[in-house]
Amino acid sequence: MKEDLTKARVDSLNPRKPLYLDKTAKVTEAVILMEKNQTGCVLIKDREALVGILTERDILRNLTSMHLEFGKTPVTQLMSTDPNYLYQDDSAAYALNEMSFGGFRNITVLSDVGDPSGVLTVEDILDHIIDIMHLKLEKTGSDYVPKTFAEKNEIGVEDFDRPMGVLDPPTALSVESGSCLKDAVQKMANHNIGCVTVVRDKKLVGILTERFLLYKIAHKTPDYEKAIVDDFMRPNPVCLQMRDPIKEAVRILRKHEVRHIAIVNEMHEPIAFTSVRGIIDYIVSFFPEEIINLPPHPSRFGIVDEAGA
Repeated sequence: MKEDLTKARVDSLNPRKPLYLDKTAKVTEAVILMEKNQTGCVLIKDREALVGILTERDILRNLTSMHLEFGKTPVTQLMSTDPNYLYQDDSAAYALNEMSFGGFRNITVLSDVGDPSGVLTVEDILDHIIDIMHLKLEKTGSDYVPKTFAEKNEIGVEDFDRPMGVLDPPTALSVESGSCLKDAVQKMANHNIGCVTVVRDKKLVGILTERFLLYKIAHKTPDYEKAIVDDFMRPNPVCLQMRDPIKEAVRILRKHEVRHIAIVNEMHEPIAFTSVRGIIDYIVSFFPEEIINLPPHPSRFGIVDEAGA
């Protein structure tokens, strides 16, 4: 799998077709476009020039602090300028490095002449990995005898049979059912995460995610002082326990098209959560030389110090 994953070109990972809006567009238009295409970002243009990228996280960070009205707020007020990018002939290893260590979930892909040709997301990378793993599983057949984790230097099908606890998933942030939506959103923004779990009597009853939230409020800005999380959460979400296999998380992420999964204990109390990024980070950990220790890419980050610092 190592060669399949790290030596593939970025354009072989099937980056998504870029979505564009003019700099005069309002945030409402951006969210509606994201919802229609089930993606997390749009590129912003000034005539033909790319001037920024607007992501779900950009909107979330400013959602309550600025008391925004989506229909009146221009995309230029929230977008990120000088967006990070990859070239379509870069290796998948660079993409994984950026996603895992740069903290990016959406990276603009440029053609060899410097025009945007796509947007690569963490979901695209996970889909590519799943396809590879399915292929490997078919090739191994019934005689396949997996090596132990300590004996091998690359990831295999059997590593997705390991329990969720191996991922060292982050602790769940929870809010009480009936809590103010503004406080929940602020908690997500303060911790730079995309979800909080909603509990009643300590038990999981819902999950509030940035994507589900943005889609819900795309057409009407709520009164953040009065709105409660129950009206904007995803109720009765699919969840896992620490003993469940990692492959079950992958299945849920793909089948239900979600990016976050709550992890509960035997009392159905949320104790942690995992995400597409958590799975990606797990995979990256198997390739320290190929991905983790990559030098800066000179065409994207400018001149590299001669000492390699």
